[in-house]
Amino acid sequence: MRISAKTWLPLLGAGLVALCLAATARAVSPDNRTPADAELVVSIDVSQILASDIYKKFAKDELEKLLLTPSVKKELTDVGLNPLTDIHKLLITSAGTEKPKVLFVAYGKFDVDKIKAGAEKAAKDKPDELKIAAKDGKTIYEGKGSDGKEFFAYLDPNGNTVLASTERDYLMTAIANKSAGPGKEMQDALSKVGGKESIWLAAIITKEMKKQLASMNWAKDLAPKLDAVTGAINVANDVQTNVVIHTTDAKAATDVKKLLNQVKPLLTLGAQSAGEEAAPVLSEVVDNIKITTEENSVKINLKVTEELIEKAHKPDAKESKDK
Repeated sequence: MRISAKTWLPLLGAGLVALCLAATARAVSPDNRTPADAELVVSIDVSQILASDIYKKFAKDELEKLLLTPSVKKELTDVGLNPLTDIHKLLITSAGTEKPKVLFVAYGKFDVDKIKAGAEKAAKDKPDELKIAAKDGKTIYEGKGSDGKEFFAYLDPNGNTVLASTERDYLMTAIANKSAGPGKEMQDALSKVGGKESIWLAAIITKEMKKQLASMNWAKDLAPKLDAVTGAINVANDVQTNVVIHTTDAKAATDVKKLLNQVKPLLTLGAQSAGEEAAPVLSEVVDNIKITTEENSVKINLKVTEELIEKAHKPDAKESKDK
């Protein structure tokens, strides 16, 4: 059996989605660029993931092929960027629900001269898509993404940091490090995150989110009792996902667990209908999901082993014979 990248890559994506739905008990030190109003903080240790056995065995070749496709290669060459060596760590934050303010920070080692030259050429060739402006003595790149939405970016002259945001003022605050640090609720959530994992996140359940949840029958009683979600993905010789939903009391945690256990059979049903090749693997993934409670928290654990990923990769006998 061989499951194509379109099928097995969602296994990793599922872990990321799981993080957003629902860690460890050590405290992470907030990045000094984290906005004071941040409601979601995600950290991705790119270097750690690229050094993992799982990446090298199952994703390295396909990603490198993708980066060598003419269109992608040209764009990266134009700005002197190699994502596999230049980017070491990513920080992503978001605040607000209807029109979220997003901050993106990439740490690494960037070729300042090449990036500037590439941006200047792009601004000259496509002035409607990219403009270069000066604000508070800083060079700001103003552009539009593929979705047509504006973005604002800044390259630190030391070549160690690139910042981007959906809001110009938000970006300028991050550049100046004017934030007093995350608010109390986010600090509480961050205190429950380790910070050493390949990917980790902390999200607070805001009043607006609770209001939206309360409008749904199944969640109206639980919504006021949800505090935060923390989680982590460790990528090494397997992929270990740990998610924690933090509630106000033990009863609420038990109720959330019951709700999740009711959802799990639906996931199993969905996995079984995913097709002859994908169904066995996805069903095993769902079977590996463990849901437990501890005091005021609901823990969701999922381990995707190397053997399971191997199953998703392994050609079946018929395919081998055809070759």
